[in-house]
Amino acid sequence: MERPQQPHQSQLPQQPLQREDAELKFLRDVSQISLSRINCTADAQDEAARNEGNFWDLLCFLRSVGSSSLFYRVAVDDENGDEAPSPKVELLRDPAEMVDSPPGEVLDACLWGNTGPEPGPCLPLARLQASLSWIEACHGRDLERALSRDYVGSDDPLLPPPRRRTMWPETTAELSRETKAAAGSFHPDAPLERIESTSTRRSASPTDVAATIIASHLPTRDETDDARLLRACLFLFRSGRGEEALELARECGQPWRAIGWVGGGYGDVGDGDNDGAMEDYRARRLWKRRCREIAALMGRGARNGGTDAEGADAAPRRLHPSLAYEAGILALLSDAVDAALENPVFESWENAVHAVLSAERGIVEEEVLRMHNRARVEAAGGKDAVFPFPGMVSDEDEDESGASDAGAILGHDADLGAAMEMLSRSPFKAVREGGGDPFRNGMMSFMIGGGAVQEYLEEAAVLAVQLREEDEASFLRFAVHLVLYVDSVFPELSTRLAVPADDDGTEYGEVTLREFLLLRYASFLASSRNLWSQVALYASLLSNQHMIDMYADFLLQVHGDAERQMTLEQAREFFPEGADIVVLRNVVRDMILGDQEDFTRIPGEPLAPSGISPVNAR
Repeated sequence: MERPQQPHQSQLPQQPLQREDAELKFLRDVSQISLSRINCTADAQDEAARNEGNFWDLLCFLRSVGSSSLFYRVAVDDENGDEAPSPKVELLRDPAEMVDSPPGEVLDACLWGNTGPEPGPCLPLARLQASLSWIEACHGRDLERALSRDYVGSDDPLLPPPRRRTMWPETTAELSRETKAAAGSFHPDAPLERIESTSTRRSASPTDVAATIIASHLPTRDETDDARLLRACLFLFRSGRGEEALELARECGQPWRAIGWVGGGYGDVGDGDNDGAMEDYRARRLWKRRCREIAALMGRGARNGGTDAEGADAAPRRLHPSLAYEAGILALLSDAVDAALENPVFESWENAVHAVLSAERGIVEEEVLRMHNRARVEAAGGKDAVFPFPGMVSDEDEDESGASDAGAILGHDADLGAAMEMLSRSPFKAVREGGGDPFRNGMMSFMIGGGAVQEYLEEAAVLAVQLREEDEASFLRFAVHLVLYVDSVFPELSTRLAVPADDDGTEYGEVTLREFLLLRYASFLASSRNLWSQVALYASLLSNQHMIDMYADFLLQVHGDAERQMTLEQAREFFPEGADIVVLRNVVRDMILGDQEDFTRIPGEPLAPSGISPVNAR
């Protein structure tokens, strides 16, 4: 909400940003700079730019909740550096006090604080929601990039083709060619029933899972269109755009899919709303259980169709069978994280992380709804009473209705560290080892919190030192900016960071990790002529002595008049007053004391005038 504008506010001088706003702006800007380097290709540089941008974006989402969310359970006042204890999920209100309120309002009031003066969710839930919103934003950016290339130089478009605005056009055309003598039937949930004999029928209905696993009777074009439709819908669900997924299914002639996907209260159908689905607790529980069972069966069928766990280390397929995408959607909506992680459409690290985080939130919400239902039952007088609200379920009735806790999925109480451990159970190598990427490792560390944050910062510094190639200097740049940010907002943590061993013979003395990385990065900038314009800025962040020594050494290799003028002007701009004079004095002293016999003309250095030695000309 914007603050009301004061009279003549536009004429007032712009006020400096508050500290929190400045931090968020820095994190957003760095993320956008990284993401802007993506050229919509699949090479390693694009992957690194995407991962780096996603890392800074995660920090921005976590920081928007508060510093305690970004540096979760990081304790620096303990002598042993022990982690702070993990806080538990605390409800803002007791569901038992809201018996007359609809379940949707209960969720908002008890978990998120959207319906009253509550201060907001507890820290574990706030971090869970921030992390889920972050991964949805990551998928949203990937979706927009894919849509920008759809049907424009792409042989694998995301959306179904324009011809696909009715359900299974080739199937219906084939049905119309059936003779009147042929026995058979067609219904919305089965593309085609074939009569192989007078007594045997085989159906490809999505509800007839066993038959679907054996064979698919959809014509090839219809199956491909279905796979693209369901892949696009799954992409939308991952991006937090569930309403658009429902609308896309309707527009492509499959409104029955949209209706089946809202059993848990996701979105609305037609002109209605989701209050009905949310209100009927019995129906919601039964729908989720059935979705989990179907998702598991469909997922097994998809793997048996050519993408099983045994071949999970192979290259990812561009388009899976439609069965796999439908199973993935049902697994997401029903919090069936185990079924999702075994599904081939979750074979990337980002997809698996979204499945875990989405399930964690859904499980917490289900527990609140269960507590609310039990409070209603108790308020009504027990299981033998007449229930005044629709969809109420007593403990005994849950077993009879098939919506019992048998097979229910247990969460981790919004503990992201425990939740992320589920990724190790994935049969897909890209998921299990995805955290080995240095940027994804950082994302995991900041989501987990505690000692993982300090451990990652130190590991990133070691990796930045080990990567010597010029092409890898991007990670050194990343490590420098990360440690600079941590030092500015959490200096107590920055001073505890260990400095890696340097094997290039450079002596820096007793320095902090911040100083160490800045010296490395400034030296790298000074080694490349086209980066000289950046040296003064980063040298100014050093301590005074290191700043003067480093910049004086740098100026010894700057010999063009225009470049000398630029570097000296930048020194006057960024350095403390009078520091540029000290730097010049050191330069002159070093040139006088230098060994003239070791003179080597530096590329780009102008030739000495006639009659003047190169050393004196320099």
